[in-house]
Amino acid sequence: METIVKFIGGLVLFILNVIIYGFTLMKLWGWFIVSLFGIREIKIVEALGLSLIISFIVQQKTSSTEKDISLIARLFISMILCAFVLLYGWVLTKFL
Repeated sequence: METIVKFIGGLVLFILNVIIYGFTLMKLWGWFIVSLFGIREIKIVEALGLSLIISFIVQQKTSSTEKDISLIARLFISMILCAFVLLYGWVLTKFL
């Protein structure tokens, strides 16, 4: 039973992480790329596809220390990092 709960919890965190990552990319695109290059804003689905392409191209190998961290911990760290990047991007927009 505990394994099923961990699996479902991990799956929910993964989906939430993907949505937050796509939302962050969409907002940053709208704040910086649209104003800089004058191209259209992207939707969240397009941001998710773009992030998938970027992660496929830039695929990084995990170090031995990252292997020691559980998948759930990595998902939490990724979501917190997205929040900080979004906050930093918002602060930068105040100087545009």
